[in-house]
Amino acid sequence: TTLGDASKIADGINNSFLPVAVLEHILGFLPEESTGFFSMVCKDWNREIGKMSPALWQLLLKRRNWPDQTIQIEVGKISSLIDETKKLYVSHYGICKSINTLIDGMSNVRSGVEPEFRNTFAFQSFQDTKDDLNDIISFKHFNESTLIAGCASECNLRIYEAMKNDTTGNLLCKQIVSVRTAPFPHSRKRKCLLTSMDLDDEYILCCFQVRWLCNWITLVRKEEILLNSTETNLDSDVLKRFDLNSLMVTYCKSENLSNSMDDVVERFVTDGNAIEDMATSVHGRIVACQNGIFMFIANIFIPDDDDDINDSAITMIQIARVIVQFSAKREAITWCNVISHEMEPINTNTVLSSYNPMTQTLICTSTPSSPIIYMQVERRRGTVSIDTFKDFSRQWQDSLRQSGWGNSAFTSFIVTAVSQKYIILSGALRKDETEDSCV
Repeated sequence: TTLGDASKIADGINNSFLPVAVLEHILGFLPEESTGFFSMVCKDWNREIGKMSPALWQLLLKRRNWPDQTIQIEVGKISSLIDETKKLYVSHYGICKSINTLIDGMSNVRSGVEPEFRNTFAFQSFQDTKDDLNDIISFKHFNESTLIAGCASECNLRIYEAMKNDTTGNLLCKQIVSVRTAPFPHSRKRKCLLTSMDLDDEYILCCFQVRWLCNWITLVRKEEILLNSTETNLDSDVLKRFDLNSLMVTYCKSENLSNSMDDVVERFVTDGNAIEDMATSVHGRIVACQNGIFMFIANIFIPDDDDDINDSAITMIQIARVIVQFSAKREAITWCNVISHEMEPINTNTVLSSYNPMTQTLICTSTPSSPIIYMQVERRRGTVSIDTFKDFSRQWQDSLRQSGWGNSAFTSFIVTAVSQKYIILSGALRKDETEDSCV
């Protein structure tokens, strides 16, 4: 049944003599789309179909064997029951539509993997839209056929899928979901910026910068992204949001404080400061470690009591850089370890490697002269054990000398990959101290 068919039916029916119950009974034998088409035929039908009683929506739910979870409504409030039943049906219908779209897309991808399509790329052009490729902070695998992208200024997550065009036979990259995951609504006074995002098999964790030294993280289940694919903004019961400063203060007051963090807090409090005055800012990216465990590096700041230049503004100084573990299931910081503090140089390029699920490990590095921190994160409980390679810098320099690069030094340093037996590192090597000699 199309809109044109519905109009022809309306021409042959005098709706003033057709009871609403009979009209809804007829719709019960037609496809679900007919309800929407019939509502657009005329004003009378728009006012009557599905508006006088919940019977139509309950019939459509029962026909599909969809659960009817509407609440019991008090007598005299039938309009509330109608609204709840309609909302429930539309929700089920939207979810099934999205799932069918995903299934069709995956079927097209599988059927398109033929010899003539093996060297074909699926892409989407952004030139004619407002999208900026530089605004996409990362691409991650969402499932076997889709990718999820985090967009910084838009503060949303987008799911892209490659599917075969039925007309041309080419593979196209199609955006199937776009949901905003920012902790606050968009406004001129309070702007959010998505800085990092990662996901495991169950959760997606996003980090946002609201203002300087004001980081918020939001948490959502992967399944909720698909279930709410028709919504631009997620409801508060679906999207969990946390103030990073509050999370860190709660952890510092807990009994599970690590020894290194206990020293930082003790020195801070001994100087007459309150724990609530600490500020925490995420440094770099978030790394998912499975089972709802996420790791990231953070900087800890305190007010500068010696700042007499500007009494109206509080100056914050960095006192430590830490590795933080956040548990999605506990919705709290469950572990924290100090990498460096104010008595040691706080490197600006400290990074975390990707998590290796085979060995349950990840690496933290800063510069070739700093130790390599090797962490093993237990999959179930999230227990962290740490090994530090302090002699790595000397071994690195010995290796350079043996290779004929004795007067060289690395200016940048990152972990490229972590296998079961090896740590693969890369960096920029400078022959001498001149600026243009970096190779």
